[in-house]
Amino acid sequence: MSRILIAALLVGAAMAAALDAPKDAAVALAKKTLAGKLGVAAAAVQLDKAEAVDWADASLGCPEPGMMYAQMITPGYRVSLKVGGKTHDVHVAGTRAVMCGADARKPARTETKK
Repeated sequence: MSRILIAALLVGAAMAAALDAPKDAAVALAKKTLAGKLGVAAAAVQLDKAEAVDWADASLGCPEPGMMYAQMITPGYRVSLKVGGKTHDVHVAGTRAVMCGADARKPARTETKK
């Protein structure tokens, strides 16, 4: 009985780790994007929270004037990061990360190669 319980716990831990992998990749990309934008080391960027989001289209919630976006539900993450006491939101889907609002005034779009 104890072997079955241990096996179930190991399988559960492996499944949890597999489910966290996309979130971890999204957080890493968001940190890289924000660090590059602010000109700080990635180590200076701290995670506040990351939540799964289904974006309404490929703009990831940050449409730019004059641009057209694929009209499809785009799964991704809203990642809130802190640098020097200020919170910044980065929207991530796959290999793309974008920033909205005042944070978007500097070049913000980042794409990583697979």
